[in-house]
Amino acid sequence: MNKFGNSLLSSYLPHGSLETARMEADKIMRTDGPLLFPPGQLALTALHRANAVHGIFDFERYLRSVLSRHQPAHAISELTGSINAIDSLAST
Repeated sequence: MNKFGNSLLSSYLPHGSLETARMEADKIMRTDGPLLFPPGQLALTALHRANAVHGIFDFERYLRSVLSRHQPAHAISELTGSINAIDSLAST
């Protein structure tokens, strides 16, 4: 991401949260996750893990509100399961 994008994001996020998300993405990339899951799910998991540290917003509620407009309920639970599986890989 360019410097403009970083400064724009940083103005909306608590100090350190963007760096935490990067660190979590790095942890995930050092697992089998990239071989098992698509990049979007890996990125969502990194954001989920960073949000767990900083408590910025209710991530699950946000995810459900966005996906409920486009996906059936079973797809939402499937995505949540994938995020939990990736999270488990990164935690070991």
